[in-house]
Amino acid sequence: MLAGTEGWQEFLCLSVLAYTGVRRDSAARLRWHDVDLVEGVMSFREKGGKHSTKPMPWELLEILRAAVESDELACGPDDYVIPNRRAATVRRAERSDKAIWETVVKVAERVGVRATTHALRRAFAVAFLETHPGALESLRVLMNHSRVDTTQVYLRALDRSKAMEAVRDLSWGAGFQSGAVKAHTGFEPVPPP
Repeated sequence: MLAGTEGWQEFLCLSVLAYTGVRRDSAARLRWHDVDLVEGVMSFREKGGKHSTKPMPWELLEILRAAVESDELACGPDDYVIPNRRAATVRRAERSDKAIWETVVKVAERVGVRATTHALRRAFAVAFLETHPGALESLRVLMNHSRVDTTQVYLRALDRSKAMEAVRDLSWGAGFQSGAVKAHTGFEPVPPP
């Protein structure tokens, strides 16, 4: 989906969601004064009014530095990291997270998949645990969950794919060997005579 983005607004939206796993409301409220491009950390206002400061992946840090260096974006301290899709549409102190949701859906449709902001959060969880096996407690903290049970819900897709991989070593003994002759139906193998 990142390759299917057009412009900074879409690219920053999907990058922040995919690289941090934050909820869409946290991403929608993220402003440049919440980002430390020297230390490589971001501060979020999370669900329940909690505040959290999280390290950024190196790739996201480079993306944000490139965004600041471009002449196409307003990157003042009070500007949103993810720009508005239509600048004149925000008339209140805090914008709605609807802009984030609409951006993800629009890019997903463009590349021919169905996705939501929450799907990117789930993808972040799976990717994190694939690269850091067993780091469930770290993932819990990154996703701002109070209980590890909640974090484990995101791992169903990872657990399901790993569980199905076990079928690869299934064997019925010497029933099939390469070069076997097929039965008259063409479906079941018959051992060579």
